[in-house]
Amino acid sequence: MFGSPQSSCFILSKLFDNLNSIGLFYLISAVKALRELLLSCGFRELREDEPWRLAPGDRAFLTKNFSTLYAIGVGGAHRPGNGFTLFAAHTDSPSLRVKPRSDRQKEGYQQLGVETYGGGLWYTWLDRDLTLAGRVIVGPRPAAPASATCPSTVSEATTSTASACSGQLRHCLVNLVRPIACVPSLAIHLNREINSKGFLPNPEQHLAPIICTSFMDQVNERFKAENSFYI
Repeated sequence: MFGSPQSSCFILSKLFDNLNSIGLFYLISAVKALRELLLSCGFRELREDEPWRLAPGDRAFLTKNFSTLYAIGVGGAHRPGNGFTLFAAHTDSPSLRVKPRSDRQKEGYQQLGVETYGGGLWYTWLDRDLTLAGRVIVGPRPAAPASATCPSTVSEATTSTASACSGQLRHCLVNLVRPIACVPSLAIHLNREINSKGFLPNPEQHLAPIICTSFMDQVNERFKAENSFYI
């Protein structure tokens, strides 16, 4: 039996809230949002380095590598030796992933080197405002002067934490809100057969997002070197 329109609207509203909080539905962000949802619903978080004690009626979960989540619900009438039910789903989606060596310049434009992840309709990525979201691993900041202060915490979902002062590698989530790149399509006079033969994108040649002109990149580098404002 289907629920009332009011209950359906409530479920859809919660779904959209979760999707918006995840950002681009990157799998790391999805696990983070699901963890917060389970905690708010009364689930208990387990750790791999601690003993587990589960009893009938318990609800718990475990995360691994910031990208996998296991949720456990023990039935109230469960007895050792009984069977169990397993549900599985994925938290990732097709996307363009930034390569480790992503600096790319071509025809006077600064681009991002990317690779395709999953089976996406890649032509739909053209002529859209694109941004960055995902996980970065950052290392220690170079030694600072004695008068300098170091932040005591690293805040997730911000880009101001690209360096850590603890001397250890750190995991951070990044979600840039504003668009910073675009994959433009060609004008019709540069591809006369697009309407008759369609467009078959070559990921290496056609899907590298443009960030800015090479001149603007040089200006930014100069201002960063002078510790001035950054465009």
